[in-house]
Amino acid sequence: MHILSRLNASVALGQLLLCIVLVCAASVEAQAGPREQAYQMFNRLNGVPPTAAALDQMVVLIEAGKSKEAAMAAIEDPGAYFYNLNLKTWVGAWTNSDKTPRVGLNDYTATVVGMARDDVPFDQALYADIIYVAKPGLMDSKGVAIPAYSVSNNDQYVALEKDRINLKVNLVQQPQMSLTGLAESAGVLTTRAFGAAYYSDGTNRRALRFTLLTFLCNDLEQMHDTTRPDRHVRRDVTRDPGGDPSVYKNKCVGCHSGMDALAGAFAFFNYSVDKNQLLHTPGLVQGKYNQNTTEYPNGFKTIDSSWENLWVDGPNSRIGWKGATQGKGVSELGKMMTQTDAFPTCMAKRAYEQMCLHPASSDDDLTAVSNLAKDFSAGGKFSLKGLFAGAAAVCAGK
Repeated sequence: MHILSRLNASVALGQLLLCIVLVCAASVEAQAGPREQAYQMFNRLNGVPPTAAALDQMVVLIEAGKSKEAAMAAIEDPGAYFYNLNLKTWVGAWTNSDKTPRVGLNDYTATVVGMARDDVPFDQALYADIIYVAKPGLMDSKGVAIPAYSVSNNDQYVALEKDRINLKVNLVQQPQMSLTGLAESAGVLTTRAFGAAYYSDGTNRRALRFTLLTFLCNDLEQMHDTTRPDRHVRRDVTRDPGGDPSVYKNKCVGCHSGMDALAGAFAFFNYSVDKNQLLHTPGLVQGKYNQNTTEYPNGFKTIDSSWENLWVDGPNSRIGWKGATQGKGVSELGKMMTQTDAFPTCMAKRAYEQMCLHPASSDDDLTAVSNLAKDFSAGGKFSLKGLFAGAAAVCAGK
């Protein structure tokens, strides 16, 4: 019994010491000093360590209670890679249906990078007549001219990336319609890269799905609602899949009722794989919208680019819709989506996870995201680099 008691005591002591070690380790992590916080912020924002001078500047700001300003200094540091590396990679995942960040620079990504650099309100990314291209007359490191922007290839952006040209100082904003010749523009939603990824093939429902997923952080599974009327469901959707009408009523309509009602916004857009070009036919609905009409001849026939938001009522009212409930074209649709509670929250969540390196799942995470979203949208400024600076400050030392 005596030996057993001593063994139990030893085990208890070991457990106590382990607890002390873990508590101390957690305490050290929680109490990371200004220098450690500054180093981590710079490294996460830029993917490289700071110079001694940059670190010292940030430490002074953090000690003065200006952590966000310290993060902004890291973003704007002359030797930093925030725009060329972190932001480019972050946006790259939005430009393809596989959601991989391992893609080349393109007009979609460059436009986001340029808007962030210039502090253009980021809600305009979904509706403004805006695009970012290389400076006119820009040369690469060998003295060869960077190709001009083209509506039928990505050569300009390939050259920018290949030569590692600094995007912070070598992108300029242009009116998109004057550059592309299209009669409609909606920021990144009418870029060549978006078209290649989401207007090619299919029925343009993919364009709506990935807009919801990217900018409202909701996929169709989360938006599923069988209580919405199906008056906009197109003729290519059978009403009795497998001979069972209940499958349509209980499953198919849950996505198609709201989705088809909004996807009409893209009705004049297509992407030609043969021409490598985004196509826009104002006044002429793309044939993909009225194909397979024999599936259900009495279904909805698309005749223009009008759309209706049926999700303002029912369970999807949680999105916090505040804009128009009806409209025409992609620009009006994009503006409607930015005028939601979900848009700033989604952007804040993405920036927070990028800076904290973990999903926003705990109550503390969600509170931080909510605060970042409020700051992001306050006064309609929608500053993307400000959002990243705020997220980096919140995550410093964690």
